[in-house]
Amino acid sequence: MDVKGWLADNAKARRNKYAFLLGLVLFPCVLLVGLYQLYRNIDTLETNSHRNVIVLSSQQVRVVDAYHAQAAFSRQLQEWKDVLLRASDRDDFKTYWNEFLREEESVRTALDKMRVDAQSEHDAGKADTLKAALDLHVELGKLYREAIENYSPTGKGANVFQVENMLLGKDRKLAWILEEFADGVELEYKNLAARIVATQSGEIETMQGRVELNLIIITTLILVEALLILRTISKSTSELNRLADESEKTVYHLAYSDPLTELPNRRLFQDRLEHAIQLSKRSNQFRALMFLDMDNFKTLNDTKGHGMGDLLLMQVARRINSCVRSSDTVARLGGDEFVVLLGELSESEDSASEQVLKIAEKISKSLSQPYNLDQFIYNCSASIGVAMFRDAGMTIEELHKRADAAMYQAKNAGRNTVRFYDPKTQAALEARSELEHALRMAIDNDQLHVYFQVQVDQQSRPVGAEALLRWRHPEMGMVFPGQFIPWLKRRA
Repeated sequence: MDVKGWLADNAKARRNKYAFLLGLVLFPCVLLVGLYQLYRNIDTLETNSHRNVIVLSSQQVRVVDAYHAQAAFSRQLQEWKDVLLRASDRDDFKTYWNEFLREEESVRTALDKMRVDAQSEHDAGKADTLKAALDLHVELGKLYREAIENYSPTGKGANVFQVENMLLGKDRKLAWILEEFADGVELEYKNLAARIVATQSGEIETMQGRVELNLIIITTLILVEALLILRTISKSTSELNRLADESEKTVYHLAYSDPLTELPNRRLFQDRLEHAIQLSKRSNQFRALMFLDMDNFKTLNDTKGHGMGDLLLMQVARRINSCVRSSDTVARLGGDEFVVLLGELSESEDSASEQVLKIAEKISKSLSQPYNLDQFIYNCSASIGVAMFRDAGMTIEELHKRADAAMYQAKNAGRNTVRFYDPKTQAALEARSELEHALRMAIDNDQLHVYFQVQVDQQSRPVGAEALLRWRHPEMGMVFPGQFIPWLKRRA
């Protein structure tokens, strides 16, 4: 026997045995390390996804606050017009003035809250913009109160022109600032959502690469355990993909849906409406845009609080959805304004109109049923305006304008009703607007003249005179009071 050979073989066997035992010992360690790294990556992804959702939700709140301030200032301007134009006595004046003060306080509170939030986040640009808006709002408040000191219930027209000269367009400037700020915040939110989606996609790819590396290392160490390891890693990879899908869905949901009703928001609805208009190029079928505005919704908010108003809006969203087809789109534009996009209607205008009317009446009937708002029963209704379209050249702005005009026709008809867009009514509204502008210019250009008609008794003796107002327009000629005094009465 070759002792040296035997010793060498024995030593080699021992080395192989020790190597095998070392491999058996190292395998669980490598396996545990690989699994630890894998699940740590999953935990990191979950943490990042949760953080991103929090960041997006916070930005969503800023968008909502910005549009709330903008809407509150619009209501303040409307209440101010009511003070000037609709108050016929001191009681009316007091009512409208109190409404104006409440909206003014709401605007100021919203601006101050956003300013404090911007300062806490060290966003000097937003903080400066909001401080300037707040200062301008305070200045406007002083001008409004100076105007009220000269208020005359019998001089509504004079009040309007005097206040316009006093404000020098500062109210419009503040409205523009609020609109630009809200659009800017929304654009930041959209860009933030896009960056988060892109970042998460890169993180997912990196983690999937690490998972594949772990799989190669583990299967190289021991082939026998490869199937078990592969099943474990594959399951973990599926979990990663599930988290990625859920994360992308969450980001999409936050970016394109209304947080209260979970309906599509304005941005997503605009995209779908544009797509519907483009389909008009390839189809002869009519489509319809429907505007819905809840009647007396402001009364519920003022008397029961915004919490009750939110409960009502959520129920309204569910009821509208239950009345339309799955191919139709229901969205909330903001406040108590909802829109419905109806597609794939008949090629006949009469038949399509009947289809739309049937759906609109179904929605109106559903929305008129009592609402159970946290043990409080509330009755409400909706005014619905409809604009039909089949013209591929129709713009989104024109469709919105038509549906909005039809909705206001429904309001003027007594509310809780449905109205289709009427071109004649729209033309009358535009003519009235032109007359309003011309009449404003007439006062500035001294185009209004007073004539006196002598009044006599039965013996033809002068006993008085009747003052007659005439409007001498350079293009329209002599405009008699019967043409513009009814407009002034409607404005009052």
